[in-house]
Amino acid sequence: MKISEITDYDQQQVEELWGRCVSPRVTSDGHDHIVAVQRLSSSSILVGKKNGDVIAGVMVGFDGQRGWIYDVCVDKTFRRQGFGRATVSATEAWLRQRGAPSIHLQMHFTNLAAIGFYDKLGYRFQDMVVLGKHFGTTPRLSSVWERSKNVIENGDEPVWANSI
Repeated sequence: MKISEITDYDQQQVEELWGRCVSPRVTSDGHDHIVAVQRLSSSSILVGKKNGDVIAGVMVGFDGQRGWIYDVCVDKTFRRQGFGRATVSATEAWLRQRGAPSIHLQMHFTNLAAIGFYDKLGYRFQDMVVLGKHFGTTPRLSSVWERSKNVIENGDEPVWANSI
């Protein structure tokens, strides 16, 4: 697999790939999302190609303080062959070249396969909470306070804690 930054020629294949294996949050506006990332010098989309076809993709960004990895995806046909590891490694190299001293990533806390994958690559749980706010129409999300207070008051562990 050869990994490089996305080109206009790759865009349709990346949209299709993410449509098959990334959350609806990304794929609902995939085209606009890709175009927005391409406009910024501090972010990129890396693609892995085999025989000219995009089989892996990842979004990467550097905010000047830390690197961020988003939406790593390997086509289901090519999983468990080292392409995910190679994609993350290329992403780490992209961030090192730009001076990122650390890397963060986020995923849904129920994505146990991804948590296990990143654990094998040396990524560790960080004691922090990620909060978000949507501009415009806000989807109904469960209250951060309601989720957190059970952990704080009752000592409950996060849902995935005993599954890793």
